[in-house]
Amino acid sequence: MSSDDELAHESKIHHREYQGGDKAALLLMIRHCFMQCWPVPEWAQRAFIDACSYVEMGGAASWDEVFGRPHPQGKHKRSVQLENRKYGVHKRVREIVEKEGAPIDAKLFERVGRETGLGGATVIKKAYYQVEKILRRLESGATSGK
Repeated sequence: MSSDDELAHESKIHHREYQGGDKAALLLMIRHCFMQCWPVPEWAQRAFIDACSYVEMGGAASWDEVFGRPHPQGKHKRSVQLENRKYGVHKRVREIVEKEGAPIDAKLFERVGRETGLGGATVIKKAYYQVEKILRRLESGATSGK
């Protein structure tokens, strides 16, 4: 996958999440672009400027209102870490499958859990399939013209 393809892919995922109400997806997209030295997609530029302007004009009492709370109240640290790293978990599973021809099974999920330190096979399997579900929705939206 080329860098442009990867940017387009990541942008679709974060844009869909942002449109679905996940305000933090905007900052995650921008951070991802900075980390990969990618240009920030237009939708993220517009959304960021709109959010900043909204706060500056007194429309929001805090940055949390426009970008979301960094960690939802009552959510455990490990849950937050896993939620934020589920795409990396998915990417690692796919890398192993493609490079080594490994089957997607409990043994693979256990391995990725050990590598990432995020949990056992069940936790990693759940994160992997959460991303798979998001990707399927994106693909079906792209093919149906949504």
